[in-house]
Amino acid sequence: MKFNYICKQCDKQFTHRKKDKKYCSMQCYKDSKKRFVINTCKTCNEEFTVAYRFRNQKFCNQKCMGKSYASVEKNTTVCKQCKCDFEQPKNKIYQKVYCTLACSTRAKRKGNEATTILVCENCNKEFEVAYIKRNRKFCSKSCANSGENNAQYGMKGELSPCYGRAPWIKGKTKFTDKRVAKMAQKMSDIVSQKIIDGEFNHPNGFKTGWFYSDKMNERLYHRSSYELIAFKMLESDENVISYNDSPLRIPYEYNGAWHMYIPDILIEYNDRDNKVLVEIKPENVLKRDSKVKAKIQAGNEYCKNNNLVYEVWTEKELKL
Repeated sequence: MKFNYICKQCDKQFTHRKKDKKYCSMQCYKDSKKRFVINTCKTCNEEFTVAYRFRNQKFCNQKCMGKSYASVEKNTTVCKQCKCDFEQPKNKIYQKVYCTLACSTRAKRKGNEATTILVCENCNKEFEVAYIKRNRKFCSKSCANSGENNAQYGMKGELSPCYGRAPWIKGKTKFTDKRVAKMAQKMSDIVSQKIIDGEFNHPNGFKTGWFYSDKMNERLYHRSSYELIAFKMLESDENVISYNDSPLRIPYEYNGAWHMYIPDILIEYNDRDNKVLVEIKPENVLKRDSKVKAKIQAGNEYCKNNNLVYEVWTEKELKL
């Protein structure tokens, strides 16, 4: 069964098997959504066309709107704060009491300055805060949570909220917990950067310090007495064009975790085609330290892939 309808867009008759149809086709439906209205500008009295959603627009452009607002009758009001006269449109429903935002803000502060000086109840020192924060009692979070102000002050033994609870890191390693592994990696990156910047002090009591190179015209950081001897040798060697301390980082794997290996010196000779990457270690360390062996293996692989020569210098090369 079909029903007869009249299209609301094109006014044509059409039949359809469904009830309550308004448009004969999808095109008429789309055209019905593109509605426009014609308004008359209140300033210049000229007609202008706008989309239906802007049907309440009163002016054809901003220039006419400005002229209309400029012609509105105004009255003079006295500002409650600065007592100065200012004008505002007379037809406004809510009349302004203050001439500017600054006067309004100052009135809310009751004439006080933008900031106020307070005295900390914990350290008794003066501190400056904005007027809206005038009810503060402490100068910092540290003062607010120290001593008797701390919620856990005096709570020892069984009264402490941490009583009987083991630290979260207890029994966990970087191999069993992702957070510990992430923390270890972060510490490794920090130490590596400190070594490169010459800010890391070796914990084993090695002789560290700075060596000024006339050949390089800069200071070089040595992390052991062996490196200092190597610097002096390179400084006096006529075949050496340049040399740098802690030149690069090489990632390597040891005991299932990734570490960062920083070789000692990168040397450029005038009688050799490739640069030489040098690791300086005592002979006895090479024999017993498995981690050093892993570093040397990583250094060899890196040099093979980057057209470098890898060398390990011991007491023999340093002539000790």
